[in-house]
Amino acid sequence: MAGTSSEASLGARVLRTRTESELALRRAELDLAQVQQETAGVRRGVLELRQRLLRQQLAELDELVSRAQSKLGERSETELALLIESLEQQRIAATDAPAALLAQAERNVLLGNEYIEANQQLGALRVETAELARTRERLEQSLRDTESRLALGAVGEAVGSMLLRERQRLPVPQVLQRRVQALRTQGVEIRLRLFDLGDELSQIDARRHALHAELVDGEDNETAHLQFAQSIDPLMQTRTDLLRRLDTTLRRLTERIEQAEVNVDRQLADSLQLKALLDRQLFWIPSHRSVDLGWLGAQAAGWGDLLKPDRITTALSLTASRIGDQLLLSLTVIALLALLYVAQRRAARALPTLAPQLRRIHQDRYLLTWQALGWTLIAALPWAGITWTAGLLLQSAGEPGKYTHSLGTALAALAGSVGLFTFLRWLVIDKGLAHCHFRWTRARREALARAIPPAAAVLLPAQFLSTLALIRGQDLAIDTAGRSLLMLFAVVGGGLLWWLLAPGRLWSPRGGVHEPVRLRQALRIGLLALLLLVMLLTLRGYVFTAGVLVRCLWQTGGVMLLVAILYGLLGRWFLLGERRLALRRAEARREAALEAGEDASDGELPPEAEAEQLDIQSIGAQTQRLVRAVAATAMVLLLFWVWADILPALQRLDEIALWSFSDKASDGSAIIGFVSLRAALLGVALLVLTVVAARNLPGLIEIGLLSRISIDAPSRYAITSVARYAIVIVGVLFGLSFLGMRWSQLQWMAAALTVGLGFGLQEIFANFVSGLILLFERPFRVGDIITIGEFTGRVTRIRTRATTILDFDNKEVVIPNKAFITDRLTNWTLSDTMTRVIIKVGVAYGSDAALVHRLLLQAAGECSYVARDPGPHSWFLAFGTSSFDFELRVFVPSIDQRLLAQSDLHDRISRLFTEHDIAIAFPQMDLHVRELPLAAISPAAPKPGTEGGAPVPSSSSGQQGATGR
Repeated sequence: MAGTSSEASLGARVLRTRTESELALRRAELDLAQVQQETAGVRRGVLELRQRLLRQQLAELDELVSRAQSKLGERSETELALLIESLEQQRIAATDAPAALLAQAERNVLLGNEYIEANQQLGALRVETAELARTRERLEQSLRDTESRLALGAVGEAVGSMLLRERQRLPVPQVLQRRVQALRTQGVEIRLRLFDLGDELSQIDARRHALHAELVDGEDNETAHLQFAQSIDPLMQTRTDLLRRLDTTLRRLTERIEQAEVNVDRQLADSLQLKALLDRQLFWIPSHRSVDLGWLGAQAAGWGDLLKPDRITTALSLTASRIGDQLLLSLTVIALLALLYVAQRRAARALPTLAPQLRRIHQDRYLLTWQALGWTLIAALPWAGITWTAGLLLQSAGEPGKYTHSLGTALAALAGSVGLFTFLRWLVIDKGLAHCHFRWTRARREALARAIPPAAAVLLPAQFLSTLALIRGQDLAIDTAGRSLLMLFAVVGGGLLWWLLAPGRLWSPRGGVHEPVRLRQALRIGLLALLLLVMLLTLRGYVFTAGVLVRCLWQTGGVMLLVAILYGLLGRWFLLGERRLALRRAEARREAALEAGEDASDGELPPEAEAEQLDIQSIGAQTQRLVRAVAATAMVLLLFWVWADILPALQRLDEIALWSFSDKASDGSAIIGFVSLRAALLGVALLVLTVVAARNLPGLIEIGLLSRISIDAPSRYAITSVARYAIVIVGVLFGLSFLGMRWSQLQWMAAALTVGLGFGLQEIFANFVSGLILLFERPFRVGDIITIGEFTGRVTRIRTRATTILDFDNKEVVIPNKAFITDRLTNWTLSDTMTRVIIKVGVAYGSDAALVHRLLLQAAGECSYVARDPGPHSWFLAFGTSSFDFELRVFVPSIDQRLLAQSDLHDRISRLFTEHDIAIAFPQMDLHVRELPLAAISPAAPKPGTEGGAPVPSSSSGQQGATGR
């Protein structure tokens, strides 16, 4: 027992000791972690210094490699120079030789020059490959560093400034893509050249034998023959050596091209990945400090750095030197600009001359609008051309990265905005494109004409200076001058937009058309709020975000102008067609009035004046919808392209979770998902777009596509209805999926809805299914005349639940779709619009039946509503109680002409029967009154046949006639 207790106490002590040791170890680890956390900044600095040292050592090694390659290049150049010298000596020695030998020597010289060029390309590509590798490594390191900093949650202005500098150093993706394409093209050319070299190398021996044979045939002197034959082998040996060297060099060049292509591809992929990461983060991180007194104090230094007088003087002197060096080219450019100025003056005279032709419908052509657009563009070119030319001149005069080159780049970028303002100024002149062709109101043109000069005077210099600051990349200039210019743009732009969108200015409709007040007010307030947001972001230090928004707003203005021009061109095209149609109708009415003997000039405008009164609001509603749909589609696509730079930043909204939902994985296990703010916004936007598309897209399909192919109108209606249903179903499903409702949840909702349909909604569901059957089976179509029950009329709409019929009393009758499936339906125009009309005629006994047949057929032949094929028929059907019963059976081409045909035939038959003394029978009745029996006469009454004792006739007969139909 004692041994057992001692063992137990020993185990307890061992366990306690172990626990204390583990506890001490954990405390030591905790102390170590605390020390590491306290010294993390120091150790990070040490690691950064070590990284900087390694990079410096790597740069020194790269410099040594470059020197070694330079030495090798100098040695190779010496060897290549000796090679070319020997080849030239061979060519000179073969000058007195036959032409075949001289051609081979010259061919060797060409191969030698090609070999030298290939070596030079190889050396340049070697240097480029090394530089590409270093750039790719720097991009990869920048990507890793950026991801590490962002993973730590750093979102301050220091991180934003660093990210902004990284983005400014990124290569242009288009330049890298062009370089990749150039390398691929060069590689393909070299591979093809290798095939040619292989063929030429394989034919060396055959060429040697051919030269010997040619010398034998062409040289009579045996001594000369031996002398020239001895020079063939050295030439061919040199050829073989050159071909092999060139082949080896080109293969090495191909390998270098492939390496360079891989490096450029990786560099492009890394730069795009880094750009996407920076764009996604920079939009939400301040890139500079907030505005304070220190920022105000740095204004002088920032503006002074951006606009140093000595730099501007140097730029002007370099430009003057450049002009002097290329005087001929400069004079040519000046002459071209002078021609543009002359063309502008001619445009100012040509535009008013086009306006009178538009008022004369017989002279109006759509080509006149294109001419006016061309003259307007020509008038806008001079100032934009001068700005662009000055920018190119400054770029050519300076070196990339220097102030002169940056100044030229900013001027070249300003040329588009100068052209935009100038074009807008010429657009709104009197008798110009907007006035006479697009029919813009005077209030709109005057508002734009008043707004253009101050806007150009403020916004163009602001754009130039802000672009110059961004190109220079100096943080001080961007922080001071660039930020000040962004705030100036926000203030001036907000004021101009607020003034332009006031009532009766930019948004002033023509001809009493109702103005969309709510839309105008929403745009007025929304744009002002957006520019105020730009101002607030700029003050808070979000300079990059504000700059992106300002650039997108600026480009949006250009997009709106482009869409307005497109809308005007389409409206002008359709309006011209409507004017010509109105002219033809007016001329037809005038000719009809003249034929009727009326004075067509009383109370009626001439046809030309009537056509000239039409404007853009006079075209049909369907055409207006088409024009608006095309303009809206173009605007949406262009705005998506303009605001595409912000799309990567919206991915940050995925990090904001709004609510969760449950779903099932492919293996059946339950998973929990989250609906982010971005998904919710996309879902709501998709549902809104579904509603808009369901209203407009089917009509656009019908007008733009289906009306141009051989499909009748009812079929187009069925297709557009089904398209509308498909748009709604697909849009709702995808919109709800973004909001977290998956099909696994929607199917239970569908099941519950099905049960509900089986009880309370069965009639609605039956009508819906009947509507789908009507659209696909098509027992009637929109526009058909049908009879169902007691209703007869024309089908105007086939909806989901019911169909609308317009009867002949102009009443709209709404009939549930189920009735058309279950009840008897008569369609008067399903396959053929021709119907038969029966005219029943009864003539008196004794009439000439042959004459009646002839007169009935004559009446049918004289009626313009009666079809000729099949022709009319007359039938003698029966001997009636008081008449001969005839029927005239005719066919009319259209259901609309039935009553007209019946009325006209009745009138003609009555007139013809009257002229030929044929009586139309009417019902007759003979009444016979007989004497009464004597027993029926009372004694007090007078005797029958007497009146007061006087006798009266014993019987009488009379006739009573009545006709009725």
